[in-house]
Amino acid sequence: MILNNKQRWGGISIGLHWLTAVLIIGLSVVGLLMTELPNSPLKMQIYALHKSFGLTVLALTLLRLAWRLIAGTPDDLPGPRLQMLAAKAVHGLMYFLLLAMPLSGWLFNSAAGFPLRWFNLVQLPKLFTGYNPSVKHLAHELHETGFYVLALLLLVHAGAALYHHYVVKDENAMTLSIRLFGLLLLTATLPVSALDWQMAKGSSLGFSSSFQGEAFSGSFTRFTPQIRFDPKQLAQARFDVVIDLASADTRN
Repeated sequence: MILNNKQRWGGISIGLHWLTAVLIIGLSVVGLLMTELPNSPLKMQIYALHKSFGLTVLALTLLRLAWRLIAGTPDDLPGPRLQMLAAKAVHGLMYFLLLAMPLSGWLFNSAAGFPLRWFNLVQLPKLFTGYNPSVKHLAHELHETGFYVLALLLLVHAGAALYHHYVVKDENAMTLSIRLFGLLLLTATLPVSALDWQMAKGSSLGFSSSFQGEAFSGSFTRFTPQIRFDPKQLAQARFDVVIDLASADTRN
C-alpha cells in the first residue's frame, strides 16, 4: 500500500519517516564528534557533508508536510483527551524542530560569512548578509539547544511507541521509534564535549612588531575565538581563533 488511508500510513509516508530518522541519527552522532577533530581538509569535508545532509532533512520535512496535506493521515487512535493533545503537541514540536534546526545551521553558516553548497552541486543564498558574530552566536545556541530538545522528544516518542506496541497492542504504531530509543541511548553514551566559554564583551586581540627599527603595535577589530576548557577534561581543551586579517588596525 503506497497511499495513506483511514487505518494505516502508506509506503511513501513510512519511507519518508525512516529516511528522515536515519539522517537525524547520523547527523547527531557526526555533529557530536566532528568538533573534536583536528583542523584538516578531512574536517572541512565532514562539516560540508553535515551541512548538506542537514539541508536534505529540511527538504524531506517540507516534502513530508506537503504529502500529509495531499494524502491525509490515518484517524487518531481512541484515548484520553489529554493524552491525545499531548501526542499532537509533541508531534507538532518535532516537525518544528526538524525545520528550525537546519535553518539555524544555515543562518549560522551565513552569519559566519561562509558559502553554502548542497553536496557541492547547488549554491544556496545566504540568510544573512555579511559577517556578524552576534547572529552567529545566537544561531549556534539555537542549533545546539534544538538538538537536545529533539533528542528528548524522540525519547518521549519512543516511550509512547513502546506503550502502544506492548500495552495497547496497536500493530499500526511506528516501531521505528522503538529502534530509535536504543540508538539514542547509544548516542547519549558518547563523550561529552568540554565546556564552551564565551568571549567577554570588550575583549581584544593585539599584536606588535617593528618596521625599519621602529616598534609599533595594533589590534584586530574582527575575530572569533572558540574556547573549550574543562579542568576535568583537559585532553579536550582547545583554543581556536578565526581572525579577519583585513581588520588589522595600527592607528598609523
